[in-house]
Amino acid sequence: MKDLEEYLLHYASEYYDPVKAHEYYMKNRELKGRTTKGMSTEQREAWSFAKENIRNEKKTKVEEAKTTKEKQIEDFRAKAEATRKRIAEKLKMLIEQIEEKKKNELEKLEDIPKNISPEQRAKLMEKRKKKIADLREDSKENKDEVRDDVKAEREKTRTELKSLITNAKETYKIAKADLDAKYEKIYQTEYDNIKTNIKGSTKTRRKK
Repeated sequence: MKDLEEYLLHYASEYYDPVKAHEYYMKNRELKGRTTKGMSTEQREAWSFAKENIRNEKKTKVEEAKTTKEKQIEDFRAKAEATRKRIAEKLKMLIEQIEEKKKNELEKLEDIPKNISPEQRAKLMEKRKKKIADLREDSKENKDEVRDDVKAEREKTRTELKSLITNAKETYKIAKADLDAKYEKIYQTEYDNIKTNIKGSTKTRRKK
């Protein structure tokens, strides 16, 4: 037994500590996953402890990848919101400019003289009425054009945000799959190493 203990103390693995392994095993004897049938007590202890360390390390890596994804999505949404705010401010400014231009043009219209014939007054009134209608129509067309442009910008922002979020989620999904594959290999390697490098008795005491 002394030789075995000395061997266990020299078994090198970042996931295994012989003293802590025994303590952990005594608290967590219900083993799941890869079979421990045929393993010695020392191998069971080593595998139980190593498996838990690997699981915790993997969990940390997965949480880091998840946090990165969530932080990216948060940043994307914040930038998109800032862009939408700038677009709204731009729309307001352009509409105000169009309104101001229309107002200035209307103020430039000459007043109809009072000392003219009814026929002349009617012609001037009709001309003035048409000029006002044209100014209002131009103003409306300019506003519609601005709103269309802003709508396109908003849609572009929405589409870009959706694409960025989808890419972030897909990147996390791929990272998670890579971690699953990586740690499955680590599990198997550690499992095989323990079975190969840690011995010990698998015999059970016979009942008298």
